[in-house]
Amino acid sequence: YQRRVHGGPLFKIKLNIQNTGTKALTSIPIIFTYNQAIYKLPKPSLLLPVLVPSLVYNYEVDVESLDENAGADVIRVYVCNPQSAVPIITALVNMPLADFLINQ
Repeated sequence: YQRRVHGGPLFKIKLNIQNTGTKALTSIPIIFTYNQAIYKLPKPSLLLPVLVPSLVYNYEVDVESLDENAGADVIRVYVCNPQSAVPIITALVNMPLADFLINQ
């Protein structure tokens, strides 16, 4: 599992997800939690229909920074197990400060 952040005040979180197990996984939810006073995500969750072993799946998630004075925060990413309350993996994405354009 790998994640990167690009842009600002409009960002993209790029997820590279790989099933390192031996069995295919189906209906895998990915949930994003974040400070809603600072960020807006049009889709705060994804549903991966299938994760075949060894293949890498690439996803992009749009993030908008809402307040130039709010600073930066963390966005948490949970790759969930539909059969358990325990996530398969959790990641913290440390967001950079947004670059807002100043109209002069």
